Amino acid sequence: MKSIKKILIFIFIFIILFILYNRRYKIQVENFSNKNIIIFNPTIDKDIIKCKVNFKGKLITLKNEYEGINDIYDGVEGFLCLFIPHAILSGDTIILKKPICRKFLNNLKNVKKYYESNLNKKFTLNIQCELYDKKYEKKKGISTFTGGVDSFYTILKENKNISTVFYCINYDIKETQKNLLEKQLKTVKDVAQKLKKNVIICKTNQKQVLESIKYENMGYGIWGYLIHGVCIFSNVYNLSNEYSDFYFPSSQEVEINSIWGSSLYLDKYYSSENLNIVNEDSIGRNDKLKYIIKKNKNIVFKYLKVCWKNPNQEYNCSKCEKCLRTIIPIGIMDKKNLKKLETFKIDNFDEILNNYLNMKFKQKTDIDFQKEIRLMIKN
Repeated sequence: MKSIKKILIFIFIFIILFILYNRRYKIQVENFSNKNIIIFNPTIDKDIIKCKVNFKGKLITLKNEYEGINDIYDGVEGFLCLFIPHAILSGDTIILKKPICRKFLNNLKNVKKYYESNLNKKFTLNIQCELYDKKYEKKKGISTFTGGVDSFYTILKENKNISTVFYCINYDIKETQKNLLEKQLKTVKDVAQKLKKNVIICKTNQKQVLESIKYENMGYGIWGYLIHGVCIFSNVYNLSNEYSDFYFPSSQEVEINSIWGSSLYLDKYYSSENLNIVNEDSIGRNDKLKYIIKKNKNIVFKYLKVCWKNPNQEYNCSKCEKCLRTIIPIGIMDKKNLKKLETFKIDNFDEILNNYLNMKFKQKTDIDFQKEIRLMIKN
């Protein structure tokens, strides 16, 4: 009798060990696949959410740390956003360990169509996942805010719908740029206070991580052309327990047969029943400047920030192409405005204008902005 018990115990232990070994082996094979992107369940610790991803055999960890939010959403939709452009362009398969919203998956098929239409090429989008159904629930509205023309336009235009402004550290300004970051955060918080909005700050490593792996880049660099939109969507999805509508400041439109990381025709297709993404305006930059100056010129002239070069951590360098195409339309509208423009250094406007008009640009967007300013002078 005792010997039978020993044999049964031995068989039971053997079965358990066999199952564990095979499970471990399966995980190892899965983890080291060079064709799959495996997104594991996010984990939350107080105000930090992390998500481990096996990117074609390389284990990476995405980390977002929030200030100003108490209830972080633990779904995987936001982290899935980050890899959609890559999966479409590369054909790699995405495997999810957590169910996603059915509407979200259906919308992503339209993202694929956007790429096919603009690049005139057929693509596949392979996502292995389980689905759940949910009905949209109206909550609060939120928008990103940097102090730029686009974000000022969105927050002033959608003022009644936006309760909170949101800023991400390590996208346009890195946490190592301490002086500039301090000025930037002051702008975000001051404007929010004046407009009676709440503030959420996120410190993220998403851009750094995605640029460090072999993300499909088409030879252009991935930030502007592919991921700056999905990175923001990912961050905002983490907030979707409290916010149902995200008003994304509209970005530039690019010519046919090209793509950009955010578009009037693309962004809405990253929406789900959890989060409705709104990018509804396609008016030009100069028209946006006219609108925000008319709407609230005092706050705009005090905090406007457009520079992306920021030499020596300057708030606005007042010399780069983007600074110039902001200063000049404001001066053309009314030179008196230039004296009120606190965040730029303007010595001789006529000289600045003449130098800008004589510049020879190579990038199409820069050429287009110069044409708009020439047209503005004529009119």
